Amino acid sequence: MRILILALGNDIAGEDIAGFIVADILERLIPNDFKDSIDIIKCIESGVKLMDYILRGYDHIIIIDSILSNARGEIIKIKPSDMKTIGRIRSPHYMGIPDILKFLEYLGVSIPSISIYAITIKDISFGAKVSNDVLEACRKLAGIILEEVSNMLKSP
Repeated sequence: MRILILALGNDIAGEDIAGFIVADILERLIPNDFKDSIDIIKCIESGVKLMDYILRGYDHIIIIDSILSNARGEIIKIKPSDMKTIGRIRSPHYMGIPDILKFLEYLGVSIPSISIYAITIKDISFGAKVSNDVLEACRKLAGIILEEVSNMLKSP
């Protein structure tokens, strides 16, 4: 099984770096015997440019992003099929994913299974510091994802 962990964000836009922080933590935590099966990519791209990652032949893709919210540090798991019904999410990364999946489905392209996780953030100001709540959520989400990939790779 081949797994892609795709961390979306922007490392100069305050707390929008949350996905990258999770990716950095996972790079340290993933056991060596799993590293040949998992690729971790930090990506500042959004929209249709994300289609390239979906078409690379992975069996499973885990997408990590941040979502602007009045609360900080909440972890949300989103099913790709539910994304079109979640109108309150304000993230340029999510604006393209439902359309991309629908387009690929229309074309009859095989789409890997996808998990999407988001951390709620409040501050995307240039150079803003990441709050302790968001940092704690990053650590917690890294543990959740590590458990998810471990279960996938250990199952026959």
